[in-house]
Formats: sequence, structure tokens, C-alpha cells
Amino acid sequence: MKKLKTILQSKLFLALCCFIIIVYVGIRITKLPFEKRYLGANKMITGVISNFDDGGIIVGNYLIFADITSFKLGMTVRCTGEVSLPSSNTNFNLFNYQNYLASKSIYYILDGKCQIINGQSNLLYILKNNLLDYFNRMKSKAYLKTFIFGITDDIESEVNENYRFNGINHLFSISGMHLAFILSFLTFIKNKFIISLILLIYLYLLDFPASMTRAVLFFIVLNINRITEFNLNSKHLFLYFTMVMLLINPYNIYNIGFVYSYIISFFLIFLKDKLNTKNYILNLLKISVIAFIVSIPINIQNNFYLNFITPFLNVLFVPMITFLLFPLSFITAIFPFFDGGYYLLCSLVENISNFIALNVKFILPFHKMNLAVLFGYYIIIIFIMHKIKLGTYKYIVVLVIVLILHYFYPFFKQDGMVLMLDVKQGDSILITYPFNKLNILIDTGGYYNSKIIKNITIPTLRSFGIKKLDYLIITHGDYDHAGETLELLQNYSVKKVLLNSTHNNELENSVVNYLDKNNIAYDYIQDDIVVKNNIELKFLNRGSNYNENDDSLVLLLTINKYKVLLMGDASSKIENKILDEYNLGEVDILKVGHHGSKTSSSLKFLKKIKPRIALISVGKNNIFGHPHQQVIKNLQLSDTYVTSIDGAIKLSLGNSILVQTVR
Repeated sequence: MKKLKTILQSKLFLALCCFIIIVYVGIRITKLPFEKRYLGANKMITGVISNFDDGGIIVGNYLIFADITSFKLGMTVRCTGEVSLPSSNTNFNLFNYQNYLASKSIYYILDGKCQIINGQSNLLYILKNNLLDYFNRMKSKAYLKTFIFGITDDIESEVNENYRFNGINHLFSISGMHLAFILSFLTFIKNKFIISLILLIYLYLLDFPASMTRAVLFFIVLNINRITEFNLNSKHLFLYFTMVMLLINPYNIYNIGFVYSYIISFFLIFLKDKLNTKNYILNLLKISVIAFIVSIPINIQNNFYLNFITPFLNVLFVPMITFLLFPLSFITAIFPFFDGGYYLLCSLVENISNFIALNVKFILPFHKMNLAVLFGYYIIIIFIMHKIKLGTYKYIVVLVIVLILHYFYPFFKQDGMVLMLDVKQGDSILITYPFNKLNILIDTGGYYNSKIIKNITIPTLRSFGIKKLDYLIITHGDYDHAGETLELLQNYSVKKVLLNSTHNNELENSVVNYLDKNNIAYDYIQDDIVVKNNIELKFLNRGSNYNENDDSLVLLLTINKYKVLLMGDASSKIENKILDEYNLGEVDILKVGHHGSKTSSSLKFLKKIKPRIALISVGKNNIFGHPHQQVIKNLQLSDTYVTSIDGAIKLSLGNSILVQTVR
């Protein structure tokens, strides 16, 4: 036993184990365990419903989309349908649904029908179902389900987004903080085995969320460590525990809650002797600042910005959640006559968070890192935390210098970039030349309830380190090109808006009214050329046809030696007009007109301009049949990329054109 203890406490052995786990996880996550023979085929599976997620039921490794209204947890069901893979991200740097589901050990989507084979037989599932039905009848159901079962589905998406923006969303995940309260509630039970059993049952009811699983199992392991008098160093024990969790499911590395929870907890354990001051507020501020510092790389990697008031917001919200909302959720569950008052308290917290998110902003965007830079950050952070443990705080300045360099990094990039975002059936193209401090967005895309700006455009801009847009150019007023304009203007800094003509439709008029009210500069295209350093932007069609598509702006962009022609939704009629009025010559990159419709991209036009690369923005399985096969045939001499197939398309314009696609 002593020999084993000596080995486990050896730093060399610990380092070797860490290295093996890193290699193992790296190998495993490069290839998800899909069985290709299942894909596209009808399959029948039978199993128990373990959870609900994203409007579907989870059975084994399957997320099943069916009519779920009559299903309950614990039911045995037989489902039949077509098997497919979860979708990965179709825009650079953004949320990957496939990885998210893999972190929950879900690898397939099944779309079909389910029938109930057996009712609820598991007593714990029956208990959870009855409690959820009971909560659903209460006014404060959203927060009762959040704090007791970790189910946040009933909290409005905008409220959840504001919690995340403020950096306090972790307070609404059941974690070690909540475990401490539960343990204090169970102090009357002296037997640690019984307490552990109660916690494991509760963990089962929660469906083993990453942060609570860590807290409960680590509590159990610590007690075993003490009972057996093994007395391993708590930091070493925590690291071994983390390795075991990654061995069980390597895809936990994609679970943001898991990553945040383990990294922050490790450093708090490492610095626990610095966190034992009697002043609660000072202690809380120290914990908040340390948690903020050690999570900086993860925040940048996933959110592409840092909110520097987050540590102070935690000092404000942690007591409210820990000593008020969380305990009162259990009291309200037992005594429902508290429901009205509890609802008012929850609403108050919501309103404070919403107000701060909208009015108190101190955020900076940061360019997404590669893995080498990410590890570099943590080498610096480990060094700083070691110095803090020794009582020296001055080395935090090293991290500040690194953050400043990271912030200004995009301005040193000398290559221009053309990025066609995947906005489904619509257009949105980013032109950026950081060295010249020029950022242009051409169209916003848009379809009903799409949330393109919040979910795609703004996160993408931040991930490339773009702080503001110099120009927003709206080619014309069709909704799939301009539908999200107001959303962009309300949520991002835009210096000037350029519009195609004064023949405004209702959507364009609403944009102009907003620009007037908020004193945002705008203009209708009158001059042919906008020049900035060695960038030339020429407008070939200013719109005078009283037809939205043919009024569409056509732009010829010249960056250094490269010519980029952006056709908007212009038809063959406008193509012929441009050929008559301008000597275009050959172009390097063509944004194909009207999503590849047969009304555009005539063979005559393409033979004249001879594009090396053609880009088509189009929605998958769209009702219009875009792109038309004749257009694809006309483009056979060009390298053609389509967003419905390739996802977003990035072209780096350096000494040569480097094309990258998401897929």
C-alpha cells in the first residue's frame, strides 16, 4: 500500500499519466465512433428513454425526433426511422452540434416514429416525472426545474444569453456550490455511506451533468481516501480523477461545463490556502478573480470575447443565488404557497442581469486561437498561479501583456480575406483587410426567426478579432439579403451603411428610419469608387430598374492584384449591361448571381470574365432548386464552392489565393 501511495504521489508518474491521457483523448476525438452502415438506412431501436434534449428523446446513443408529447422518462420505446449524423458547424469557429452531442455519448439522429412498449418501471424515473409535472403547475417552474434538476429549457433564451454574456450562467448549473448547500442540509445524517448513496441517487435523477458528477464523485473519493488512510494529496487525487473521467468518455473535452468546472476547481484547490480569509466578500472576490483568470483561454476559445466586469458580477450574484434562490427552490418545492414570492425574486434577478447585459458593457473581442497558443496561455497561467501561491501578484502583468498582444494580433495580418458565411438561403459576405483596418459586410442574410446575426455573424466577426464594421453594404431589399440588417445595427458597431437606390421597399424604409433615429451615417450609391489605401471598391450597377433583383448592387472589389466580382441577385440582363459598359477582363473570384439561379450566370458572361473561383450561397434542399444544373455546367472551368455542400468558404488573399471550407 505504501509503495502504491509513493508511486501515485510521484510527480514523474503523474506527468506520464497526464501525457498518456492527452494522447489518448487526442486520438479518440479525431474520429467519432460512427458505424457508417447505419447511415441513411431505416433502423429500428428499442430502449429506455433516459432524457429529453432539443425537442427529442434520448435512447441509448440516439437522439430521436418524434412526437414526444406522450412520452415520459423511463418508458421503454421502439422507434423506427432514418438514421443520420448530427450536424457539425457550417461556419468557421462556431458551435459544433455533433461534438456537443458526442460529449453526452449521443452519436446518431433518428427521425421517425416511436411506440411505447412498456410504461415507467423505474421508481426513480417515476419520482422525477411526478416532480416535473408538479413543477410545471407552478409560476416559478423555470427556476424550480433549473435549480433542482438542472433543466434550463423554460428560461427564455434571451435571459439565458444575458446570463452567459455576464459570465454568471454557471450559477444556474448544478455544481459544487450547490453540493455544499445539499451537504449542509444533510448534516443530521452522520453516516457518510448513506450521504453518498443519497447523492448518487440525486446524480442519477439529474442524468449525471458534468459539473455535479465531478463534485459528487470527488466528495465520495475524498471520503474513501480518508477512511482508508491513503491520504493522497488532494491536487494529485483531483488530477487522477479527471483522467478517469476522460478515459470513460474522451468527448467530455467538448463539454464546456466539464472543462470550466475541472479547470476552475483544480486551481481553487491549488490555491485553497490563499482563500481562507475571514472576510466573506473579499474571499468571494478572490475566488471570482481567480476563476476569471484561469478561464480566460476557454472564454476566448468559445465566446471570442472577455467581459471584464464578470468577477465583480459574481460577487453580486453569487450570494443572491447561493443563499437565496437556490435554497428557496427546495423550500418552494416543499411548500408551494411560496411560489408567488419566489417567482418575484427570480424575476428581480432576471431583470438585474438583463439591465447589466444591455447597459453595462466592458467587453473586448479576441481572435480565436490555435491549440499551441491555448497551451501557451495555460503555461503562463500555471506560472502566475504558482507565484500567487507564494504570495507574489506582480506577475499578472505578464498575462496582461499577452492579452494586449492577442488583442492587436489581427492588425498585423497583411493578407486580405473574403469570407462567404453560410446563412442558408441568403447572402452575407465579409471582406476584411486587417492591416488596412478595413472591414466590410455585404448583406446580412435573413429568413423567418433565423437569428443569423446573434448566432452566426457577430460570433464569426469576433472570432476573427473584428471590432467594428467600416461599411455595411445592402445590395438590395430582398429579405434573404437584408432581413437581419436592423438586428446587426442594434447589436454591433457599424460606421456607415451603403444602400443600392432610393426605390425602397418596406424593409429598406425601416432600415433608413432606424439609421436616421440613431444618427448612423448612410448613403445611396452615387460615386463609382470607394478607395482605401490599395483597396478599390467599384459599384457597377446602382439600381434604376424598379426591380429588386435587377436593382441589386454589383461590386467589383480589387485587393492588391486580385479582382473579386460580387453579383448580388442581378440577372443576365444586368450582366449584359455590365459587359457593354465596362471592360471587366478576367476576375479571380466570382460571387455567383442570385444563388445560382438559371436567370443569372449566362455562358456569354462567364466566358468573358473567366472566374478562377466561383462561390454560391444557397440553402440545403431549398425549394427553388438552386443552384441550377445549367449554371453548374456553365461554371465547369471554375473551381466552384457551394455553401450547402461546403459550408462557409474562406479565401485568404496573400501571394496566392488559399481556399478553406468548413467541411
